Amino acid sequence: MFKNNLNTEKSQMRFLDRSHKPLMCTVVVLILAFAPIGRPIQKFLRGELTAALGPGGMMIFVLAIFLGGGIFFIYTSRLWRLPLTNILSTAIILLAGIGYSFSLPIPEERIHLVQFGLLGLLACPSLKGSNLSGWIWLWKPLLFVFLVGLSDEVLQWFLPDRVFDLRDILFNTLGGTWGILLYLAVERGGRDKAEIPPVGGAWTEDKM
Repeated sequence: MFKNNLNTEKSQMRFLDRSHKPLMCTVVVLILAFAPIGRPIQKFLRGELTAALGPGGMMIFVLAIFLGGGIFFIYTSRLWRLPLTNILSTAIILLAGIGYSFSLPIPEERIHLVQFGLLGLLACPSLKGSNLSGWIWLWKPLLFVFLVGLSDEVLQWFLPDRVFDLRDILFNTLGGTWGILLYLAVERGGRDKAEIPPVGGAWTEDKM
């Protein structure tokens, strides 16, 4: 019975309740690889999408990325199971990030926001650990996102068509912070729901 209970609890865990270090490292590799090849890919996509969909082709592509990412986030976080306050706060944070991204003049910056937002989202459960309580653990994902953003800019310093820009480090860290805030909204909501006792009484323990 104990083994069955463990299997049931594991199957009910959300995607963001588990560590995803391999996936997090994959995102880091993609971010760093995007530095030398990002602009050629962007020019190719812009040309192909403009030819296929018209002048707004690139905008449609970016919207599709945000839509797909939003659906993936809602599904993996089981957002519909959270308390209403957490659903609303998550929606505000998500829409604020998307709205801010479309105020940016360069599509590449919007993609960077998605990349670092995803990195911050994955860094939280992967680096949180079990020994730190409260808000103390937040320095880990924040520092990690900052260091990846710094590494990305240092790499661009050595590329002939790119430059080192302190503002980009701040922007990358802002994107990571967006992902961290999304994690906090859904993580706190899941914890609050888990702490609510069953209707009609206190918690009960399974008997062997």
